[in-house]
Parts: sequence; C-alpha cells; structure tokens
Amino acid sequence: MNPKMNLIRTACRKLAPTFRRYYGEVGRALINPVSAASIAEETFASVKQVMVSELEKAGFPIVTSEEPIPNGPHFLIQPLTRKVNFAHGRLPVSCAVAFVEEDGTCLVGAVYFPVEDVLVQAEVGSGAIGQERFRATTRADLNDSLLALPWSTEDLIHLNLLEKCEKNPTIHTRKTGDSLFDMIDVASGRADIAIATRLTRLEALLAKLILHESNATGTDLEGNPLTAKSTTLLAASYKLHPTALTHFKTKA
Repeated sequence: MNPKMNLIRTACRKLAPTFRRYYGEVGRALINPVSAASIAEETFASVKQVMVSELEKAGFPIVTSEEPIPNGPHFLIQPLTRKVNFAHGRLPVSCAVAFVEEDGTCLVGAVYFPVEDVLVQAEVGSGAIGQERFRATTRADLNDSLLALPWSTEDLIHLNLLEKCEKNPTIHTRKTGDSLFDMIDVASGRADIAIATRLTRLEALLAKLILHESNATGTDLEGNPLTAKSTTLLAASYKLHPTALTHFKTKA
C-alpha cells in the first residue's frame, strides 16, 4: 500500500476519539443552537490539530480547502465536511484528506466517518474500498432511480432540480446534507445519481478519484470533467451518466 495512504489511515483512526467526544457533547447541547454551533467549531479545530500532528510526519505542507494552495505536493484536509449536520447531532458527518501532487492531481485520498468508524479509501489503479471494493450500479435509465439532492435549498430552487424530477415522477429523491457521502453512495451502488453544489477543492478532487476507481462517472453540471476548481457535481454509473446529464444539466 502507498505509504501516504498508510499515514492517512493512521490520521483518520487517531481523530476518532476526539470526534466522538465532541459529537456526544453536541447531542446534549441541541436545545441551544448557539452552543451546538460553537461545539462544531471546536470540533473542527481539534480534529484539524490531530490530523496535522500525524500527517506532518511526511514533511509536506497541510492545508484546508479554504487556505492558499502551497507550492508543490501537499496534503489537503477537511476536518469536518458539513458543520450543519454535526451541529444538529445527525448523520452523516465525515472528515476527508487527500494528497495532491505537484501537478495538482490527486492519486490517493480517503473519507472517514468517525461515528460509524467507516473509512473509504481510494488510490489510482487500486480501486476505491470501504468495507469492500466499490462498484457503481449498472442501471442505464432514470426509471425508479435514487437521486441524492444537494444540501442547499437555494441551489435546489436555482437549478430547478425538483421541477426536472417532476418530468420523471419515478425518480426517488433524498437529501443527506453531505456531498461526499452522496458521491460515495453512487460509487458503492447504494444510490444511482448524486448532484452536489458548492464543492470544496478537496471534495472535487476526491469525487474524481473515487468515482473513477468505482466504474462511475463524475462531471460538473455542465458536463465538464471534474477539476480542483469544480463547484458542482453530477455522479452516476458510466451507463446512466449521459442520460442523467441530459436530464439535469444546467445548460438545458
């Protein structure tokens, strides 16, 4: 296994006790939204510290998606992917990390769900693996498909996604609040389509990596290949993606 993946796995496992402790605290603070939001911020800072203390052993810079991109290879981390879920004491909640090469590509990365202790890892040429190797479904049409919708209500309205679903009422929808969770469900065959908006740099890179290694396809909502600058995602199996893109693309 890639030495960087070994380091990523270790960092994820080490952050679990800290994450779970804060998750327990937020469950007791839900009656006070201000306190719950404060705990979410504390969690982000504490988990980031644990991740950095482990990953820095490799000697590369470590940044979040909101921080400036360093020159050369670096680790890109997301200590808490969606603070809204966490602050409401609901799942899924996740952490993520990827190693970005000097040319900006991501060849290895992972998404970790600390509450359930589930690690999803991917490496170019080695596949994407959770509890088992991922493979997207072979569904080729939208009928009776399961679609994961973006977490932002504003984006649902702006992109007319519900109206587009009405054109085929057999499409089933859900909304989890975690873009990486939805993308992983497509990669592992537990959902057929995932649409995400407001992607971070890390989310875009991990989506490209994990979907490619799972026999699935990911583009932005205009059909362009995913890059670190992509802010939207349409993920589906390679058979279903062309049909889904035609149905949901922003440039209709």
